[in-house]
Formats: sequence, C-alpha cells, structure tokens
Amino acid sequence: MAELPPRGESCRLPVGALLPADSPRTNGVDQAHVRLLAEAETALPPVLVHRATLRVIDGMHRLNAAIARGEETIEVTFFDGDESELFLQSVRLNVTHGLPLSLQERKHAAVRLISSHARLSDRAIAAVTGLSPKTVGAVRRRSSEEIPQPNTRIGADGRARPVDAAHRRQVVAEAVAQRPDATLREIAAMAGVSVSTAYQARRRHEELAAPQKPTSDGGEPDVESRDQARSAVALSAKTTAVVSRQAKVAVKSLAADPSLRFTESGRALLRLLLARVVEAEELEAFLDAIPPHCVSTMADLAQDMASTWGQFSHQLRKRVKQGNQ
Repeated sequence: MAELPPRGESCRLPVGALLPADSPRTNGVDQAHVRLLAEAETALPPVLVHRATLRVIDGMHRLNAAIARGEETIEVTFFDGDESELFLQSVRLNVTHGLPLSLQERKHAAVRLISSHARLSDRAIAAVTGLSPKTVGAVRRRSSEEIPQPNTRIGADGRARPVDAAHRRQVVAEAVAQRPDATLREIAAMAGVSVSTAYQARRRHEELAAPQKPTSDGGEPDVESRDQARSAVALSAKTTAVVSRQAKVAVKSLAADPSLRFTESGRALLRLLLARVVEAEELEAFLDAIPPHCVSTMADLAQDMASTWGQFSHQLRKRVKQGNQ
C-alpha cells in the first residue's frame, strides 16, 4: 500500500483494506440506511480511520454504501490518537451526525466509557454520549460495584477534580489560605474544582474564620452558639442551589394551574419558564465551553436577561401591592 498522507490530509484507500469499527451501535449496520446512502447522487463525506490500525472510527454505513455501489476505493481521513480513544471518538461522532444513536445505545456506550475512562466526570461523558449528567451519574452508580471508581475525575475542561466533597472543601480552603485575594476562577484552577464549588467552599471558609461574637458575660461562645454558626455556614453554602430548586417547584405548580394551562398566553409563558429555569450547577457546565472571544458578549447577554426578568418581577409585585390597597 502507498504511504499514507500527513496529518489533516485525506486520500483514497481500497475498501478491503479497512477494518470494521468498534461501533456503539448495538444492532450493527442498518441496511436500510446503507441503501439510502448508496442511492444518493451526491458524494459522501470521507470515512474517519485510525491511521495506525486502519480501523474505521466513523463511517461504516458510508463504507458499506461504497461497497454496494461497487466502488473499489473510498475517501478517508485519519485519526492519529491512541487506540484506547477509538470508541470514545466513535461515540462522539455518531451522536452528533449521521444516523442517530438510540437512547439505549447511548446508555450502553456510557457504561463502556465509565469502565474504560473511569476518571472522566459525569459531565464529560454526558458531552460525549448526548445524555444528561444526571443520567450518566445514575449509570455510574449502577456500575460502581463492578467498576472501581477513582478518587478524582477529569471534567469536560480537561481538569482533574476530587470526587469526595470533604476533600474538595479542604483543597479549596488550602488554596484560599495561600491566595486570599485570588479570584474564584483562580481558586478553582488552583484547587482543581468548579467555580461554584470554589465559591461555596470559600464562603464557608471565610465564615468559619470570622471572629465569633462573645457571650453576654464576655466569655467564649457556648456550644449552642457554635452549632448555630455551623448551621448558618451550611445554609449559606446551599442557598443558590435551594433557590433554583424552589424555582423549579414553583414552575411545576404554575404548570398545574388550569387558569394558565388553558389560555394561549398562559401556555406560552409556561413554555418560556420551563425552558429558562435552571439550577446553578446546570449553568456551571457551560462556563468552560464558552470560547474566550464570546465571554464578554455572553456575560452581557446574561445580565440583560436577568435585568429583563427583574423588571418583570417588579411589575408583578407592583400589581400585588395595588391589589392589596
């Protein structure tokens, strides 16, 4: 066989030279889809092939379509990564284009990735498989007895983060002690945690480190006061998540109200609310996905949206006040 082209360039290879993919498709090649591709008059995109082994990563339907057409060669591009990454790449590509993977196939792929890439976080595997992080977490919990889980996980941003919550708080506390004036992003980077985790841990650390009020007789705070302080710290750390969850409960309650459900404007408002109410952790997953040149625009957009809802809230409260007069 002729020498393969350099990275980034494509070439044509004999169809018989390619090995079948380690595919996430549990039912194998869909012959109906192969016929559809074979009958297409337009040229099909190149097949992605692992350079070292000539194993197909993405494009088994296109390869079979070329064979059905009687073609002896097929256009290919190459993946130069490690062989252990082939299945991961195959899942990622099959989720984003071509014949979609079924939900069951994506869950099956998640089980395999949790086994082969146990250090990947739930969000990182979710990004590859097209599942939600919660679904991946449930799959991981069901698999945990058979698959040993590491103490750290690598997120979609490539950073390793400790799994144990207590250990995460300790790591952030140490980072805050070293750099008390550091920004939340700097602390998160130092400790290898998310920005929201850094915020909660730093706030807890600062409140525990704050001077405690003496008792009325000038002595040290009693046990009850210390317990109250600890409770306040725990409550403040959960405030953002609790507010978001309460908002979701409120939306569900509104969605059950016939006076909203049975009017066109009410249904439109409910659809808007259902699409907008998210928890802080859900938004956090997108922080590192925003490219640097879009950060300022996205921040302005988020601020504008918050301001719009703030004005809406003000108008509603004004109506309530007028109704009580």
